[in-house]
Amino acid sequence: QCCYTIISSAFFVSGETKQWLRILAFGAVIQVGGSIILVQIIGIFGAAISMTCANFAIYIVSSRLAPQYWEVPYQHGKIISVIVIVSVLSYLRGFWPREDILMGFAINFALFGIFILGIFVIGAVSLDDFKKAKALIEAKIKDFPKRLYIFLFSKR
Repeated sequence: QCCYTIISSAFFVSGETKQWLRILAFGAVIQVGGSIILVQIIGIFGAAISMTCANFAIYIVSSRLAPQYWEVPYQHGKIISVIVIVSVLSYLRGFWPREDILMGFAINFALFGIFILGIFVIGAVSLDDFKKAKALIEAKIKDFPKRLYIFLFSKR
């Protein structure tokens, strides 16, 4: 869903929201139709598969049509690579026990580290991106007391 949400900006900027509505309706048909069929066959996982297929269909159609309205150099390969990394790590997480809280935390921390390494390797983010994010977070933390005071005591 995150992929086609970014691409949808092309339809809104160009005023082609009717086309975006058609694409979403197409996805809804896949979602509902797929759920009706797959839930009967394989249970609740059918709904998850149906939703994944619908989101993928919306992404494919919108990524093909969006450049007609607004040309943006989307990095589809990196986006899909991040999705694959997250999916694989989520799948692997299911193999470890969930009873021990400390072990679960350690496993989650390790998988998060692997995710960060993965997004560096594929070039989805750079060290400069992390530095910018750090500076932004530090600025927000520094301004927090002032913003909280204004929020609490200003008359609206």
